[in-house]
Amino acid sequence: MNLSFLARRGSGALLAVLASLALTPAARAVPLERELVRQAQRIVKYCQDKGYRNIGVLKFRIKRPEESFTDRAGPLNSNLASRLEIALILANEDNKPLGIIKNASAAAEKIRGANHLTADGRMALFVEGGRPRADYALAWGENKVSADAFITGEVVINEELRQVTVILQAFDQGAQRLETVSRFTAEMQLATLIETGASFHFKGVPNKKESELVKSAGKEALALRRAKRIEVHPVADDPPVELVIKYDGRVIPYEIRNGQAAIPEPLQGQEVTFELVRKDNSIKEKYGVVLMVNGQNTLDMERLPPQRCRKWVLSQNAPKGVLRGFYLENKVAREFRIASPAESSENEVKYGENYGQISFTVFRENYAPEPEPLPLFATDAERQREQTEAEAERAVSRGLYPGSAQDLATLKAQLRRFTPPVKGLIEPGPEVPAVLQRATFESPGVVMSATITYYRRK
Repeated sequence: MNLSFLARRGSGALLAVLASLALTPAARAVPLERELVRQAQRIVKYCQDKGYRNIGVLKFRIKRPEESFTDRAGPLNSNLASRLEIALILANEDNKPLGIIKNASAAAEKIRGANHLTADGRMALFVEGGRPRADYALAWGENKVSADAFITGEVVINEELRQVTVILQAFDQGAQRLETVSRFTAEMQLATLIETGASFHFKGVPNKKESELVKSAGKEALALRRAKRIEVHPVADDPPVELVIKYDGRVIPYEIRNGQAAIPEPLQGQEVTFELVRKDNSIKEKYGVVLMVNGQNTLDMERLPPQRCRKWVLSQNAPKGVLRGFYLENKVAREFRIASPAESSENEVKYGENYGQISFTVFRENYAPEPEPLPLFATDAERQREQTEAEAERAVSRGLYPGSAQDLATLKAQLRRFTPPVKGLIEPGPEVPAVLQRATFESPGVVMSATITYYRRK
């Protein structure tokens, strides 16, 4: 069964970090989001040259080493589509805009038979009952439009987990195949790796070779190496913070096979709770945890990379924290609910979010790599370009809309200065009181990440 939301009183002894802190990479690398910013103008031109007026962006597929392509690797599948959507908006021309459909994957989720991998599935995105489907909402204004084309993509992670190759593809009505619009390679970063659903544990003292790797490329590189050479799944490898999952108060053991962790599906009507238990009390530094269900943070229902999410904080010798649902800044909770078999089946659709996955990322205070030195610019033009790209990258990495806008220029301005809202994008129902406290959490560094599957497609 699938987890969704139902309001009831929550409880817990956790401290919530209310400041979003990003991990600064130690090694020079072009983030995936920066590459999306650079590719967006090419995609806009391609579409305009084709005469397209309105386009949408669909969920990406990801291929990890020694695995097949999947649309459920982790939050990155959907997040990349959202980020490319924002990048296309920012790359658009105010005076001659290409229409960008808002949340095209969410719209495709509701279309029976929609599937960009088959000819019939692609046609379903364009035609309904023999007529053009004209119920897509644009990212700005209030008009409903038909789609002329869709953009999607494939992401291939190389064997050493150091690079990602992205193939951006397009198709229009009647297309017999997907056409490659652009292909590029970006350096893998720890934030990207976590979003692919990879599991690793940054544990123990590095050996000599690993110490040299840290010195030359930073702690991220070591975490990447250990993720590739995982021998024991992090949830079973003496984790600094343990995640205990209970159904109706009964502890559910992890099933670990082929390096992946899973638990049985909960039954409809069962109560699901999560307990965060600090196991490592040998250090005084705090541990922070980002716990996500179906791609949403249990704090504020964020859909951001874990490094940018708010965190549950456990001080030294802290009591266990009990989570019964999603907790919001304005001190309300929405409790987990087990969906019926029919609801769960509906949520399996191709373009839905990461239903069936729990991701668990642990941070340690004062554990971040050294900041990268500021780049040197030869000309003012280079400096201006860097500032412009960095501004767009921040908006793209959030992958969220600031609200409604009547025109493209207004929306672009809102995106550039947007601060993510406290509440999530989903409105699941009534709200009830819950108790949250604030805590500081400085210089966080990732020490562990794990993905647990609790629901499989039928």
